[in-house]
Amino acid sequence: MLITYKTEYMKSVKNFEEASKKMIRHKLDGFIQWKGTDVCMDLHCECGHHNHYDGYFAYTIKCRKCGALYAPSCNVEMIKIEESDGPLESEF
Repeated sequence: MLITYKTEYMKSVKNFEEASKKMIRHKLDGFIQWKGTDVCMDLHCECGHHNHYDGYFAYTIKCRKCGALYAPSCNVEMIKIEESDGPLESEF
């Protein structure tokens, strides 16, 4: 599977409140409530360090190397699939 990343810029704000206002929301995106949500995520920091986070309450994530703080967006890009190719489907 080929995954491409868009790396032109990274948003930067003063605090979490400002970060939440900068998060782009699209009508068809999924929305994550970070409160009590078990998440497994990789984070590549600006300093070049690869971080991995497993846990709950991921309102902010801190780089283990430089200490930079990141606020994960609550939105998950939803891409419509026209044909099913596997058993990993969730019904809602």
